Amino acid sequence: MTGTVVNGVALMRVFWMNNGSFMSPSWKRVNLARMVNFKTNGEGYDFICAENTGSDVAGSGIIGVQNQDIYWQHTGGQYEIPKQQWHQAALIFPVLRV
Repeated sequence: MTGTVVNGVALMRVFWMNNGSFMSPSWKRVNLARMVNFKTNGEGYDFICAENTGSDVAGSGIIGVQNQDIYWQHTGGQYEIPKQQWHQAALIFPVLRV
């Protein structure tokens, strides 16, 4: 993850590749990181992410942020996330200093 904060707005790029396969129920969050010194303004923000998934689940991945947590989740029902699947997104959201 890389990013910066300018005038109370966070600009962030998230790239995550899972090391092993795992079963993921729909809408279950997988925590990726926690922001230090900043948090969202109380709202949660979700961003569609690009992924190397099959066409049956394409477009169901989300990278989101709420409070200080940055997470990945998908919306397409339970399925096995294959080993070394990559997920990436650009995030822009308002923040407050903690």
